[in-house]
Amino acid sequence: MLARQNLLARLRSTTFLAIAALVGVGEQAACSTSSLEANDDAAGATASAGAGTGSGITNGGGRATGGGTGGVGNASGAAHSAGSAGGAGSAGGAGSAGSAGGAGKTESEAGGSVSIGGGKAAGAGGLGAAGAPQGGTSGVAGSAGLGGLSGGGGATQTLNCLPIPNRCGFPDASNTGVPAGTPLTKAVSCKITKDNAVLDAQDFACNLEIYAKNVKITRSRIHPASESGVYAVSTDVGDGSLLLEDSEISGAKNGIGYSNVTCRRCNIHGFSEDAVKLGSNTSIIDSYIHGFASSPGAHADGAQLQAGEENILILHNTIDGTDGIGQTTPNSALFIAPDLGPTSDGPLTIENNLLAGGNFTIQIVDGNDGKYFLHHITLKGNRFRKGSFSYGPLRLQDDEAPFTTVGNNVWDEDGTPMTF
Repeated sequence: MLARQNLLARLRSTTFLAIAALVGVGEQAACSTSSLEANDDAAGATASAGAGTGSGITNGGGRATGGGTGGVGNASGAAHSAGSAGGAGSAGGAGSAGSAGGAGKTESEAGGSVSIGGGKAAGAGGLGAAGAPQGGTSGVAGSAGLGGLSGGGGATQTLNCLPIPNRCGFPDASNTGVPAGTPLTKAVSCKITKDNAVLDAQDFACNLEIYAKNVKITRSRIHPASESGVYAVSTDVGDGSLLLEDSEISGAKNGIGYSNVTCRRCNIHGFSEDAVKLGSNTSIIDSYIHGFASSPGAHADGAQLQAGEENILILHNTIDGTDGIGQTTPNSALFIAPDLGPTSDGPLTIENNLLAGGNFTIQIVDGNDGKYFLHHITLKGNRFRKGSFSYGPLRLQDDEAPFTTVGNNVWDEDGTPMTF
């Protein structure tokens, strides 16, 4: 009996050890499997973002734009370990932010300065895509970093503008006339007779005559083959009206005349008499008048008014009477003399222009020896070039004191106020 009990005890002990061994092996296998799954769930590496740099440079009327973008995230998610039925790989981490853009700097030229603002970068790499849920395939690369913020605006240059007008936001050859690279088509006709006609990218090798109303011409060149006509562009042949934008006018006795004309971003040059004959309802805006080709005895002006006209605007132009190729000095940048009458209430606004040259840069006189007058004239915010004239910046010969507003006119070189 005792021997049987001992035998049963040994069997139970052996069975317990065998079961324990089996359990231990199972636990070891389970641990190995858990380790494999943990490796299979490894996250993709974070994508780094490159540095963003940029600088803002003033453009146009003091408005600044900035460059600078964040770099592209370049790291891929790490590959998953091999193994069957692995869990889904986690998403790659976000890329780090792009570094700050370079600091602004200041440049000086001929006595004036222009600030260039530093860029601001903010590029972060995108999240990596999740790994495939089975088979332990590699994760997908992180997405590109976000673009950097635009650079801060630089201050607008405010001194010594005439040598390079666009640095101060004024018109010159760089921002007026036909945009570079515009292909032009030879114009079919030089007489526009259809109301509301719209013409773009035309080459008018003739004197252009506008008989119709509400005509619009853009990105075109108007250059008569000879000075046979009074004007390169004329609306006084009928009851025409014209909007002329981003165009070049050259090679005639006079550039534009007469009434019901708006000229924006026009490059007007190479005329032997006047660039613009000012009529009623005329606006010259953001345009560049230069390159006087004055012949001997010519009374050449950037713009001239000869009669009692109404509703005239001369706004934000560069009229450079020192930039001449003619044989005589231009008379004036602006010459206002209503000799043909009648007396007019205007108004005439001369505002925010860059003006130079002439015997007097601006002349405002009565018409026909005191018989006719032009009233309600505004002269403000203009820049005059020292020493560019023969006698002075302004000649005022009008007993009725035509100015409604005068103020904030300055010398271009140093910005000091002018008094008249």
